[in-house]
Amino acid sequence: ELYGTSEQTESGTVIRVSGIEPPKAGFVRIPVFDVQGACGSGATNEVELVTGFVDVAAWFVKSLPGVTSSKHLQIISSTGVSMEPTITNRSLVIIDTIQTALRSDGVYCLRIEDELYIKRIQRDIDGTLTMLSDNPLYQPRTIKRSDLPQTAIIGRVVYVFNGRGV
Repeated sequence: ELYGTSEQTESGTVIRVSGIEPPKAGFVRIPVFDVQGACGSGATNEVELVTGFVDVAAWFVKSLPGVTSSKHLQIISSTGVSMEPTITNRSLVIIDTIQTALRSDGVYCLRIEDELYIKRIQRDIDGTLTMLSDNPLYQPRTIKRSDLPQTAIIGRVVYVFNGRGV
């Protein structure tokens, strides 16, 4: 296990690296996956590879909406511009994978068949879901009740690293 371990999950192969020092006291470690969530057309990811980690202050994690444990957090990157200005192209987002029930509208990472999306999700009274883009150039998309079995909520987006370079 010099380079890490791998395991099969519902979403594919997950490879985890090992041999890294634990985080300092008062910090928690969040894995960064080599996965892209599409803010636009769906992104296909065949292997989920942990490419690094971000250590953040434990108080910061406790301040994130609905987060009860750092164990269920992961970081992925976004691709596309449909969620701008909230989530810009190539932003890193923290997803809480324990928040998979749509108890309230919000921004979620979801898988529809083999494609991964990051979208604002609105629950409709008739049981359908509407995927909304924050960029007004993109139209809402409805997920029909008949398509819900092919739809999996991966987790709620609880933070966006949206720094802009110069």
